[in-house]
Amino acid sequence: MDSEEKKVTAVDEHMTAARAAIEYIFLELPAARAYTLSAEGTAQRGQAKVTTELDLTYGDVRFDALGRALEAAALPVRGTFFDLGSGVGRGVIAAALCYSLRLAVGVELLEPLHAAAVAGPLHRFLRLRDQLHSGAELDGGRAFSALDATKLALEVELRCDDLFAVDISSADVVFCCCVTWSSAIMQRLATKLASELSSGARVVTVGQRLPEVVDQGAQGGAIQFSVVWKEWAECDWGSEAFVVHTVQRMGELAARRYRKKANHGGR
Repeated sequence: MDSEEKKVTAVDEHMTAARAAIEYIFLELPAARAYTLSAEGTAQRGQAKVTTELDLTYGDVRFDALGRALEAAALPVRGTFFDLGSGVGRGVIAAALCYSLRLAVGVELLEPLHAAAVAGPLHRFLRLRDQLHSGAELDGGRAFSALDATKLALEVELRCDDLFAVDISSADVVFCCCVTWSSAIMQRLATKLASELSSGARVVTVGQRLPEVVDQGAQGGAIQFSVVWKEWAECDWGSEAFVVHTVQRMGELAARRYRKKANHGGR
């Protein structure tokens, strides 16, 4: 076996071990419990689950589907990842297990979901990471022995906050499961992403794509969300489209052409 084959084998073994680690980390916080916590958090807020301003519909994506999307998004080594609407942290922990990140951040509005994520999955992930780095016996035993400690994120943060209020300007990749979001909320998200992300950043959405262009006017310029990858994958509630966009700031001439076309009804 040559060096390249050994490298591929090591990556495959790490991903297999990471899949097992996710199951261990979330053993005491299954999807059914997360749905219950979501309902409790929504009730505590004393408002409808879905309004014109937000959509608190809960749903977790599966490890393999998220992994394929994040591979397509080309997370950079020691990059920064944000999950907006992170629930109990499954997406954040999955990214933190696999992509040699500097920082993985989850942002969740509902306090019961956030609290459960911190007390359970985040605690277990940090304990497992510490065991790997120290050479101590792993809680999961041989099932996790192929984990590559260099692939685990240096820092993981779970924040209880409104995703629209959090500064994401440092993000290399942003993930958002927005299956049921209205066009108004999607436009609000796109405006935030366009205002804060740098050119070259990637955005992964589930369920629907971002608008192609966000025009911030002559002062802010126009930002294009170009689809670079799309794949349908099974979620607990059915098949959904996973879409990877790249953020590109349009040049002045391209922005003027876009505005002229928009002002003439697309002609």
